[in-house]
Amino acid sequence: MKEQYKLREMRKRKKLTQADVAKILNVGKTTYNQYESGVNKISVDSLIVLSGFYKVSIDYLVGNPNVNEEVKYRRLKDQIIKLIEKVENE
Repeated sequence: MKEQYKLREMRKRKKLTQADVAKILNVGKTTYNQYESGVNKISVDSLIVLSGFYKVSIDYLVGNPNVNEEVKYRRLKDQIIKLIEKVENE
């Protein structure tokens, strides 16, 4: 499944509008619509935000069929926590 379909699927699961998700990403509704429709590529930063918001991995959002979303999300969460701890200790 292509990236835009997972973005739409996840948004609809949460019963959100495109405008709602656009606000989360701090982009315009038109820009988000273009992400969902595949006209424009979504940035890695936006994928990170959405993976945290939806509690799924980036692999899952982009439609990688060879991923266990829960395991991947936990790994991402652990990596983010380690990065935060590293920054705080510097």
